[in-house]
Amino acid sequence: MDEMAREFADKAHFVFVYVREAHPDDDPDHRAHRSIEQKFQHAHELLEKWKTPRTIVVDPLDGDVHRQYSGLPNMSYVISHTGKLLFKASWTLVRDLQLALEEAVALSDKGVDRSPGNPYYKEMVSYAGFMGPARRATSIGAAVQAASPIPARDAMPDEQWQELMGEKSELSTSG
Repeated sequence: MDEMAREFADKAHFVFVYVREAHPDDDPDHRAHRSIEQKFQHAHELLEKWKTPRTIVVDPLDGDVHRQYSGLPNMSYVISHTGKLLFKASWTLVRDLQLALEEAVALSDKGVDRSPGNPYYKEMVSYAGFMGPARRATSIGAAVQAASPIPARDAMPDEQWQELMGEKSELSTSG
């Protein structure tokens, strides 16, 4: 993923939402989080260890963002600069994400937020760990500029956070 983030650095922002320890029983130094401070510490350690170019956004301790985006452990999304969902996968496979990003960038380069043709829905079932032929052959804006992990709440405008969390926006009820 880091290689892809570097490859698309001038075309896309890569955000890693740090939701929870994936395997808390496997590493005694990284057990399940008991405080938001511990979670931020683990996020900083991740950043230091892997030197990832991706922005790390820390989900609240109770997992608000994680639950809003299905609660699965390894999701991937491609979202346009205007907030339109262009790609969603319940498991991150680099080859799938690469194709989705290439298409999104091609459309963006043409100045459109989606295909100029008729949009359609497609669904495909893949299997994690399958090494198919393609694999063998080869507002978030502020968060992206941050040099260290930040709270998920701070990674987007108030209205977007309220919509994500299902909260009623004061702006939408005042007028």
